[in-house]
Amino acid sequence: MPDQREPPFTVVVFDMAKTGEHVVSGFETLDAATSYAIARVRASVEELRKPGIAAAELRRHWHIHGEIARC
Repeated sequence: MPDQREPPFTVVVFDMAKTGEHVVSGFETLDAATSYAIARVRASVEELRKPGIAAAELRRHWHIHGEIARC
């Protein structure tokens, strides 16, 4: 019988705007899960970036509307 276990690593994504979290599973390695988590957070920041926005303002918006991802 083939091994049908799900890959062992997951990422928990916490959406600060909606105060909810969800799990993204299926990563074969910790490196793959970590890379996904980093990319997800960076994408969250970039979605909030607007032309001319100051770093402090972007940071403030991210703390309100961004996402945190943990392996």
